[in-house]
Amino acid sequence: MTKRSGRFLGLVAAVAALGGFLPGEVATGAIIYSVETRLHSESGINVSQPIAPFSTVPNLSAVDYASPARRNNVQLQIAAGTPQAGSGGVGKLVDGLWPWDGDRDAPSQVLFSDSGDLAVQFDLRQLVDIWRINTYSRHVSNRTPQVYTVYGSSAAVPPTTNGDPTGWTLIASVDTRNNSPGPPYGTTGTSLDGIAGASIYDDAGGPLGQYQHLLFVLQRPGTYGTFYGEIDIVTGSHPIITMESRYHGDPDNVGSGPITTNPFQWVPTVSNKDYADASQGHGVTATIVAGAKSSGSGAPSVLLDGQWPSTWDSPGQVLFDDGNYPFRVLFDLKDRLSVEMINTFSRHTQATNPSNGARTPQVYTLYGIDADTPPSATGDLIANGWIPIAVVDTRPYAYSNGTGTNLPGVAGVSITPLDGISLGVYRYLLFDFQPSTETYGTFYAEIDIFGTVVPEPASWLLVLFGLTSLGLVALRKRICGLTKS
Repeated sequence: MTKRSGRFLGLVAAVAALGGFLPGEVATGAIIYSVETRLHSESGINVSQPIAPFSTVPNLSAVDYASPARRNNVQLQIAAGTPQAGSGGVGKLVDGLWPWDGDRDAPSQVLFSDSGDLAVQFDLRQLVDIWRINTYSRHVSNRTPQVYTVYGSSAAVPPTTNGDPTGWTLIASVDTRNNSPGPPYGTTGTSLDGIAGASIYDDAGGPLGQYQHLLFVLQRPGTYGTFYGEIDIVTGSHPIITMESRYHGDPDNVGSGPITTNPFQWVPTVSNKDYADASQGHGVTATIVAGAKSSGSGAPSVLLDGQWPSTWDSPGQVLFDDGNYPFRVLFDLKDRLSVEMINTFSRHTQATNPSNGARTPQVYTLYGIDADTPPSATGDLIANGWIPIAVVDTRPYAYSNGTGTNLPGVAGVSITPLDGISLGVYRYLLFDFQPSTETYGTFYAEIDIFGTVVPEPASWLLVLFGLTSLGLVALRKRICGLTKS
């Protein structure tokens, strides 16, 4: 069954859910999938890494559960079939990249077989509530359509390891050839110079089920095998990124002075009630650990003051950098925090000089770590031990004057977990800011971090010890009373 819906202008709605799954349970709603295709001739598609190619299917992710950067030690193997000579290995399915080797025909960056079907097995290393499974393909012609069946198993040892689905639980069967709201595959139904994405989910808004093993049986849609570029395994902590922008003039009329009401429809406005705000007394600090702020910029502490800049051009009330990249800001939360939502805000004028509008779009990668001391914030962050949480780029969703430079007056981003519970537990957060253009840095006005403190494991042991002691005392008193009687 295929579900279609229209373009939603960069807003990805968060899904809230209660509870989780017991081992072996499966989704209670209907499992359906959305499919989209895009031609390379369309704007923004014929590039190495399309930023926002689809409207109903999420873009591929470098922060899903199976990504090596998440350090979940997910293992992949070919269970049946033989990849074609020149094909990439199974690791290409979890590298978080669109296949591109100087061109859109990149066999070494994908997994494919022309000799028959392929079966790929995922070992997630533990039982996981899976919320979505997303698959992606790319080619210049007839290797883009996706035809496959995915199965799951909650057992510690999978039912089979040779590609035979006997004993596995059927999750979904996908066929993208004739079920796309995007451009057609051509008169034969098999040819597409472009990209395709499929997203499997439960229409009741919960997980697909709890599994430790997944089995993908990838079928050839015709004479040639599909160029599979990525398979994302999405769990409840996966970030849902809502982005919104408003122009200082018409039609939204944010204005050039103080902002006293929420300028957004879907993103919360700046808050002084979040955990990180200076007024809350938790001692959260923001420190530049790589790069340097520009002359005239405010200190990193402006990100914690719970205020919009008083005007549309207030450099001393925002944090920005015009060329000292990488530009990285470390947040010390002072406690282990179950992070529930992170909102980021920017503001700048678009009057007089159109290029100034390039200071509003937000482009950054957010990392976190649950450790007593943070890893190094220089060099390769993932190699240093940082865990990627979310990748943000608001540029595709910004207003423009047609030249791509006159961008919105205010922009807001809200990062929330898919399950509505937690993005994860972190002591430190690191924002790796990138420039929105080659010349200008974004005017970041505020970063709000919402969450709940999680006690240290030692604290839990003390609580458990205390409760046990009280129980033993009470039991002793009861025994003594019975003895006297």
